[in-house]
Amino acid sequence: MTNTESPRCTYDLDALVEEARQLGADHGKASGSWVFDGNTDPETLRECLRMDEEGDPEFDDHWGGMDPLSGEWADGLTPETLFDALGVEREGREEELSESARDEIESSYEMAFRDAHRDEVLRTASASL
Repeated sequence: MTNTESPRCTYDLDALVEEARQLGADHGKASGSWVFDGNTDPETLRECLRMDEEGDPEFDDHWGGMDPLSGEWADGLTPETLFDALGVEREGREEELSESARDEIESSYEMAFRDAHRDEVLRTASASL
């Protein structure tokens, strides 16, 4: 496995980015599934769908969830624990992966999380009506 940014790197950057994306999508979908339940008022569900359809900038404030790498929740990831989950050893991590590579991996996770969270919120709202 190689990384084109660092000749000493033993990690495949493309594979790590893809694995982070998939993990983010899985976690975002799970997070989105908790937004509504069988007791949610139909008007609330319609409001969610309306806000999305109209591109209301406050949609994320209402339904968007948390910062995916904040560690805010008990099982929530931080950048450190994301790399642990991806199997990147802590020892030598900064030497193995450049800052831009780490940023790319983190961004991949966060974008996939947010997209999957939103998709699941909308899917659940629509299916619940």
